[in-house]
Amino acid sequence: MAMRTGTGALSDEDLSRAFRALGHPHRLTIVRALLGRAVACCTSERADDCRLDPASCNVGDLGNLVDIAPSTLSHHLKELQDAGIIERARDGRFLYCRVNQAMLDQLAALLHGSGSSGEERAA
Repeated sequence: MAMRTGTGALSDEDLSRAFRALGHPHRLTIVRALLGRAVACCTSERADDCRLDPASCNVGDLGNLVDIAPSTLSHHLKELQDAGIIERARDGRFLYCRVNQAMLDQLAALLHGSGSSGEERAA
């Protein structure tokens, strides 16, 4: 899991790990599916699936959405979790995951030029 520095910003190493994780086509597909699923989670037809968290997705359902073999999906979910891109939670025998929006916000801020590294940059 990505470690935060004292200022709340991620270190360059943490940011690099997150970008590497997103660099794989399957992992990018998974994140896009989770983002779309979180938006769809507000519909009444998904109320049972969203009981843990409105932005979460059952991993079994996610596998059907992205058409990735379960063992491969599990590997990619672990990589995304280790990079801090997603969070996973168990509810009984079900496993749910969701995008770590705070991490995506920091990655977007860096790409927009408003993010800072864990170390001060020279002016």
